[in-house]
Amino acid sequence: MSVGEVADVLISDYGVYNALNLDGGGSTTLAMENPLTHTRSLVNVSADNPAGRMVASSLAVFADADTVPPSTTASVSPSPNVNGWNNRGVDVTLTAVDNPGGAVMGIQVASAGAHAEASTLVSGNTTSLTISEEGTTTVTYFATDFVANVEQVRSLIVHVDETRPVIDGMPSGTCVLWPPNGSWRRVATVTASDALAGVDPSSFQVSIASSEGTDEDTAVRPDGQGRLEVLLRARRAGSGGDRTYVITATVEDRAGNATRVTSTCVVPHDERK
Repeated sequence: MSVGEVADVLISDYGVYNALNLDGGGSTTLAMENPLTHTRSLVNVSADNPAGRMVASSLAVFADADTVPPSTTASVSPSPNVNGWNNRGVDVTLTAVDNPGGAVMGIQVASAGAHAEASTLVSGNTTSLTISEEGTTTVTYFATDFVANVEQVRSLIVHVDETRPVIDGMPSGTCVLWPPNGSWRRVATVTASDALAGVDPSSFQVSIASSEGTDEDTAVRPDGQGRLEVLLRARRAGSGGDRTYVITATVEDRAGNATRVTSTCVVPHDERK
């Protein structure tokens, strides 16, 4: 290729806008210093002298030493809720970048806790792992570039809870209020618990619906220990059949898992029921 043809290829195919043409063959020797060991060696093979030709002129290119370590960011999909919990498995993606002129060699990653993986060096600037186990997992990671700059160890904590909270203390299926003398009866002390994320106290509620539609005969009150007491009045309308109270308890844990439990209490029309 002629000099002009070489220039056309450099411009059109490689986007070169500044270039230096050196005489080839045995007149040019290219050498480079290893950035890690600082050992200098020939890169090309001379056409007439493998050891290179002694010349009186040279062109040297110097680059500042790279002392900046890479930086890694972690992303979680799906993102945790405002309480920092996920109610299903998540994918953690690690992405590392280096300063201009540098390049990421790999990312060292490990995890402990609910999801445990031994420390592993993954080549390249990105890696990912899936965490589906319930509980708390701590992911540790750092990146390294090709000139041995090492990032400080970073960590990410992932919380996963897929189990619904538990509601206890609701009335049994044989809840009967008799006699219908208008007295108040405590029919339940309702509790809510969750082993992992914990209960969201603001979501714990008990509601009561009556078949006779009178709210003054029902009451729900906290007992000061996180429980809700359910009180019903043992009375019914003089005419008509049984009076039925439908009691519904609902709660969510801090991961967003919800539980709903329903029970009934009856004020019978007569003692035979």
